[in-house]
Amino acid sequence: MTQFNEVEGGEEQGRECPECHSNRIWKAGMRETRLGFDQRFVCRDCWHRFSESSALSTESNHGCGCQVGASLIGAKNLNTATTEKAAGEEKTQVDARIIQYEWKCKKRQLSPDTISKRIRYLTRLLKDGADLDNPESVEITLATHEYPTPTKWLLVHAYRSYCKAFCIQWEPVRIKYQPQMPYIPTEEECKLFIAALPKVLGVFCRALFETGARRGEMAKLEWTDIDAENCTVAITHPEKGSNPRANKVSRECIDLLMSLPKRNGIHVFNPRPTGYDPNFNRQRTKIAAKLQKPQLLKIHFHTFRHVRGTLDIHNHVPLFEVKERLGHKYISNTEKYVHWNRQLYNEKSDRYYFAAVSTIEQAQKLIETGYEYVTDLEGMKLFRKAK
Repeated sequence: MTQFNEVEGGEEQGRECPECHSNRIWKAGMRETRLGFDQRFVCRDCWHRFSESSALSTESNHGCGCQVGASLIGAKNLNTATTEKAAGEEKTQVDARIIQYEWKCKKRQLSPDTISKRIRYLTRLLKDGADLDNPESVEITLATHEYPTPTKWLLVHAYRSYCKAFCIQWEPVRIKYQPQMPYIPTEEECKLFIAALPKVLGVFCRALFETGARRGEMAKLEWTDIDAENCTVAITHPEKGSNPRANKVSRECIDLLMSLPKRNGIHVFNPRPTGYDPNFNRQRTKIAAKLQKPQLLKIHFHTFRHVRGTLDIHNHVPLFEVKERLGHKYISNTEKYVHWNRQLYNEKSDRYYFAAVSTIEQAQKLIETGYEYVTDLEGMKLFRKAK
């Protein structure tokens, strides 16, 4: 692994990053060339790697500002200072606008993951030539670039939030996007996949599989949330407006959790939700190649939540209990697992629970727990739910 040593007095020496012109740089080892060894550096702001020789060649060829041959009337050659100043001012204005939007999102108490995703999509629009303060320019960018439909939907969603933050009048582009059924592996495939992971990452995925929690919820799990006597794991930091809950897990899962080293203070795992992403992607590629199952490349952290919900429905767990386990506020969010169970296992139950009520309040409670209306008989409303 490359060792980085901070350059002492980098600003006084006049050394700067050729990409972003920052003075915050680290030494990044030596590189052997035909002319001998060359010192390598890495920028602490943009993480651009460069060497002394490459920085000199970049500075000598950067910003020629030549407009010779331009068809514009009155075009003239620009010197290097003018070109760099114009580019720097434009970049500063764009960066200030993005930073201002990020601050507005933080004041609205949006989650850091949501903010980073929106900024990433807004930055992509900028790189593709869109002017965020001009909705017409954004629409042209969306029309001229071949984005996948899910990506285009996310770009529109992020820009709609940007317009709302800065009071920009814009009628969002309608994107016909219908979410597809996610890949849901079998229980055996999940267990096999989890067993092939390294210890900490394997325990993290095992806890996701047994609790049905989201990645961010499990990342914020604290040691005090684990009840070893009752074999329960409490989700005290729910996401997306879900309810806090305490889910039953196996004794083996509890033992694995308690055997982890206490390296993250009060947290069991890395509290940064994306901390395990790089290692998970590498291990997933290795496991898929080793087992000769390319479908495993479709597994991600949220897949274990889908598997948990679908398995509970398949094992005839009442829909209301599945709702409580997953933390959903509304039963309609849980009903998708009923549909996925029928699609995955291609079965339809012919056994039902039966209920008869006479008031609206009783009917409302039945509908909230997954019952469906059948008919009226002798002044009573009949409902049923598949077992």
